[in-house]
Amino acid sequence: MKKGNFFLISSILTAMFFVTGCSKDEPSVNTDNDPEGTIIVSMSNYGIRINSYSSVERGVAIGLSSSTHWIAMTSENNFMCQDCSVASVGAVTGLGNVKQIPSTGYVQYLSVETGYGYVVKDDNGTYARLYVVEWIFDIYNEIIGAKVKYQYPWEPTSDVQI
Repeated sequence: MKKGNFFLISSILTAMFFVTGCSKDEPSVNTDNDPEGTIIVSMSNYGIRINSYSSVERGVAIGLSSSTHWIAMTSENNFMCQDCSVASVGAVTGLGNVKQIPSTGYVQYLSVETGYGYVVKDDNGTYARLYVVEWIFDIYNEIIGAKVKYQYPWEPTSDVQI
């Protein structure tokens, strides 16, 4: 009889655990809406080093239209643009939700924020869109970079405001 009660109580507790573990508070937005041609990079914030040709020698930079047009992440966790500018579109749920090209707000340096979308305007008139997925941490739980999804060149569809 005691064994039966033990199994009954164990079964009830297990069922309660699984039932209470399922919450509907989480948003049901699909964040896996990456468009065709999406590129994923791990950008380090070790600091960038630029050689005499304005090319990045250390760190990861997203190259744009030429070797002198790029965007990288600084040790202060900012995007830094060379021969381009960047604007935030705010919090979005994936790269595919970066749909509009801001008409203002373009700067050379801009804070990197997880869950945010960005539009990069190259000096030659082409665009890229970026989405910061998550931070990358070292063994001391310090930020050492970010996982970034991007698409370049990006040509917005006709329903996008320019």
